[in-house]
Amino acid sequence: MFGEAAGEFTLRLELLDELIWPKQLEVKLARKIQVVFENKDKEMHIMAFSPDPQELLSNEDFHVKIKDTLLHATQTSWYTGDHQHNGNDFNDTQNFVKSLGDLALIVVEPGDRKEVIIRFDTTDPITFFCVLDHHINEGYASKLLVHSD
Repeated sequence: MFGEAAGEFTLRLELLDELIWPKQLEVKLARKIQVVFENKDKEMHIMAFSPDPQELLSNEDFHVKIKDTLLHATQTSWYTGDHQHNGNDFNDTQNFVKSLGDLALIVVEPGDRKEVIIRFDTTDPITFFCVLDHHINEGYASKLLVHSD
């Protein structure tokens, strides 16, 4: 990738059995970061980013978004006119520079590798976590520290 959609730095996160590795990462503020999720687990995960995962998980609208994402993830791809329906908000050919506020949920099937380009514009610690079935409490979470220097 090059241009606006190219990341300045890459973070690699492995989704393992009850674990996201590494447990903590550090980046610099306002840099374009390519975040790569590799699912080496036997389960599907739906990843989200938030400075406060518990607040996000207590939001009813967010749960509607999770259910919709899960529904699309379990459907076979199909087309309606010029619109494709499938379980991937992001795939290997779609990279966008996102901010924390507009980042979609990322479906990562077993054996999949998904990536997104994001710019962190706050120094608040960010948590990467799986939104499914209390996975965050089982270890499917990793902390990102953002530094201004």
